[in-house]
Amino acid sequence: MLRYPVTMIRPKFKSAAIALRVLRSLRRKYEVLKADEVVDFEYTEHIKGLIKRGLKLGKNVVLEENVSFDSGYPYLISIGNNCAIATGTRIHAHDDTPYKFTGGYARLGRVNILDNVFIGEHCSILPGVTIGPNVLVASGSVVNKDIPPNSCIAGVPARFYAKLDEYIASQKEAIASAKTFLYRDIRRDDLPLALREEIIAETAKGICYVKGKDNSRYKHNHWNVEE
Repeated sequence: MLRYPVTMIRPKFKSAAIALRVLRSLRRKYEVLKADEVVDFEYTEHIKGLIKRGLKLGKNVVLEENVSFDSGYPYLISIGNNCAIATGTRIHAHDDTPYKFTGGYARLGRVNILDNVFIGEHCSILPGVTIGPNVLVASGSVVNKDIPPNSCIAGVPARFYAKLDEYIASQKEAIASAKTFLYRDIRRDDLPLALREEIIAETAKGICYVKGKDNSRYKHNHWNVEE
C-alpha cells in the first residue's frame, strides 16, 4: 500500500529526471575539459583565439601560466617544436618606444622561436628576433637580437654565456658529484625539519640538485597544433 498518493510521487520522479539530465550535462562538460587537458579554461580559449588569428605553435609546446603573446599581431609570432616557455614571459611583435618621438611610429617585427628552446620566467622577447634552435634563455632576460643555435643566454639585454651542448655536459658532470634530493620529498608543505636543515646545510657547501618535477603543472599546458 502506497504511503503517498501517486499524484504526489510523480513530481519527485520528474525532478529526479531533470537532476539526472543536469548531472549528465555536467559530466559531458567535465569529460571535454579532461580530454583537452584544460586547467585554466579561459587562458586556453585565449590561446586558441590567438591561433585562429595566426599564432603558430609547433608540437609538444609547453606554456606555463601567464605567458603573454602580442594580441595585436599574433600572426607575426611562431613557436617551433619541443619548446617550453615559463610563467610571466612576454613575447612582443611590436614596440611603441619610438612612438612619442617620431610622430606616431611604432616598430613591428616577426618573432621566430625555433625548435628545442627553453625560455625562463619573466623574460621579454622583443620584435624582430629569431631564437634557436637549441637555446636556453635564463629567467629575466630581455632578448633584443637574434640568438644563434646551441646557445645559453642571460641578462638585460641578453648575452651569450655558453654553448648549450657544453652547458649540458658541465651540468651532468656536476650532478654526478653533487648532493641530489628528490622533488617529491622536498616540495612538501609538511617538509620535516630534519630534511629542511639537511638542505640548508648542503646548499651552504655549494649547489645541490633536485630530481623530478610536479608534472601536473605541465600536462595541462601542452600544445600539439596540427598544421
